[in-house]
Amino acid sequence: MDVEALVADVRADPARRDELLPLLHEGHPVYDGRGESAALRTRGWVMAAYETVGLPPEAVPAVLETLRTGLDPFAVAAAARAARGAVAPDPELAAALVTALVGMRGRDDSVSFSGVRPRWPDPESTTALTEVLRTLRALGSGAHGVHAALTEARRLHAATWSPAVRAELDAAIEATAGAPLSLTELAPSPYRSPVPAGSSDVGGVALEDQDSRRTTFGELFRGRRHVVAFFYTRCGNPAKCSATVTRLAELAVRLPDALPGEEVGVVGISYDPGYDTPERLAAYGAARGLAFGDTVRLLRAPTGHAVLREHFDLAVGYAGTLVNQHGVELYLVGTDARTTHAWTRVTWTVDEVLDVLAATR
Repeated sequence: MDVEALVADVRADPARRDELLPLLHEGHPVYDGRGESAALRTRGWVMAAYETVGLPPEAVPAVLETLRTGLDPFAVAAAARAARGAVAPDPELAAALVTALVGMRGRDDSVSFSGVRPRWPDPESTTALTEVLRTLRALGSGAHGVHAALTEARRLHAATWSPAVRAELDAAIEATAGAPLSLTELAPSPYRSPVPAGSSDVGGVALEDQDSRRTTFGELFRGRRHVVAFFYTRCGNPAKCSATVTRLAELAVRLPDALPGEEVGVVGISYDPGYDTPERLAAYGAARGLAFGDTVRLLRAPTGHAVLREHFDLAVGYAGTLVNQHGVELYLVGTDARTTHAWTRVTWTVDEVLDVLAATR
């Protein structure tokens, strides 16, 4: 697939923008075999198109996730541009833009939107921080809720930013200073994660835990509810895998008091089963406070990872056996081993997961 040509066609005919949605999934075949940088740039190029064709609700979770957890300057700049295509100011997008503003400290770099493969020097180059701040300025009073956070960011961080970025920050602060003409109570987030359809072949997938104990998917998950997260130990983004396993550890500690009389399993499954040996899983979990036991485990699928990937519709792509990009993914699996709830592209909280577990007992 020629992604650049497709994006050009959609830009020329915005009615075709739904054709871009499948390309936001990190596991789309178009990313197979690409290096991490190339995969991120290609996906970012797709995302940036929403600035001009309009940002559909189905694409908002991917934009939010990139702003909240992204470390790649081009990907974050692309997500900031996409946010400008929102139909109306969105408090979640505004808050996520501020998260990106702080998260990109020390990582900002020049990026170009002149093409998927730009030529340097580019007189129209920009930076991630610049794009984030321009989007906040464009939101204006609709982003008034983050005005105080922007002012605090200026106090804490502006001295480390370039004069050009400081000027953009001042413009964003001025634009968001005024409250909107009417204030309404904010509704809960409308972005509910879809539950994957699942695969009939998953029950026989072999799983191995941090202590080299072997079981199958069907044996492990049947008869007990489980919270299941995906991660891998080589992940270089602390806001994704490391944070996920750290929150799993907290969840495991709080579960007995939150759900007395029920044992809920807490497991993490590696995206990288070839590299993540039991020894690596044990060290990674222990370093993040995971108290291993019969109901708390880190796992890998030595031979059936492809089936797991299909079963959960995992947002992960590969160049050979190396992960080139991935999302944030957490699932609730019922006593019949079927997935009943999903948290994808969101920074889930332990309290939120406990609330769902309590409400679905």
